Amino acid sequence: MPVPPPKKSGRGRLLVLAIIAVVVILVAAGIIGAVAVNNNNTQRASATATAIAQTQLTATSAVNTNLTATAAAVTTTYPFSNNLVLNDPLSNNSKGFKWDEATPSSSQGGCTFQGQSYHVSEPQTGFFNYCIASGTNFANFTYEVEMMIAKGDAGGLIFRANTSGQNPSFYYFRLNQDGTYNFFLYVDSSGTNARTLAHGNAKGFNTGLNQTNLISIVAKGSTLSLYINKQLLTSVTDSTYTSGQIGLAADYINGATEVVYTNAKVWKLS
Repeated sequence: MPVPPPKKSGRGRLLVLAIIAVVVILVAAGIIGAVAVNNNNTQRASATATAIAQTQLTATSAVNTNLTATAAAVTTTYPFSNNLVLNDPLSNNSKGFKWDEATPSSSQGGCTFQGQSYHVSEPQTGFFNYCIASGTNFANFTYEVEMMIAKGDAGGLIFRANTSGQNPSFYYFRLNQDGTYNFFLYVDSSGTNARTLAHGNAKGFNTGLNQTNLISIVAKGSTLSLYINKQLLTSVTDSTYTSGQIGLAADYINGATEVVYTNAKVWKLS
């Protein structure tokens, strides 16, 4: 009998469908995998960005903390401020602080700029000469200057001064070349009315002529502190004067005196 033709069965169709199903599954798996990879990459990138941001924030915070700590350290140690409002080498009068200038004579003290420094002199026994920076006016501050006694006896700092009238008033921190000190309150031009607020031996002071010392005062409210070479000498409380000019002095005790000053600085205190 003739061989019958093959019957058309569903195997070929099923194979095609199976292949299509496999392709669909693979495509779907690829899409899902791609989405998963993308999600992983996004999460990884987000985590990395977060870590970097956190690191930067931590670093910034550390820098800010260090800056704050540094600023705090500056304001709690000498000179107790980082707000420098006067920085004058005292080589001339070009800074605008209007230091007195007066030529010395046999009877009159001098206030002169010589050799890149400021010279204050007093030729008369029993008197002292003060030279004021009339362009200044400070209330709470640290005031320092380098002082060298070239001849004679003593020099020092004038502060919270008012010298515009007939009766000048000020505080006067005097350093003697023998290593003693006096702290005076002047209410007029007469020494008999002056009051001594403190006196004693100036520990840490380089005694003798032609010796350089860094002398300074810290005035904050009624608390007035005296310093020698950045070391506290003593503190007193007095509220007579609250603000005024600064100045420098030469004091004739046993002989005609000339004092040389350089590098005056003032830091404003809050």
